Amino acid sequence: MIILSLNRVVERVLLTKGAVTQKVFEYIPAHAYFKQGSTFFNALVGSASNEVSFAQEMFAYIYQGGFNGTAGPQAFGEIYANFGVVFILLEPYLWVF
Repeated sequence: MIILSLNRVVERVLLTKGAVTQKVFEYIPAHAYFKQGSTFFNALVGSASNEVSFAQEMFAYIYQGGFNGTAGPQAFGEIYANFGVVFILLEPYLWVF
């Protein structure tokens, strides 16, 4: 029972997030524009914003409809969704400042 639970945790944290991140690279810029930092802003303001979250947008894209779930990518997938490949490469250096 414990092994099964650990397997599900590993699957959810590593495999599912990785699959969603792969879809982010497919989704942007082919189906949507880069978010220009809006996903980070929406995370900060939380429910005060009426805007659909990026995780809900990805859920709708992956499952073809509705915003009744979430499918959030890994951190570097969200950085790509906001700013593109250049910021993924620069991200380790941005933490220095």
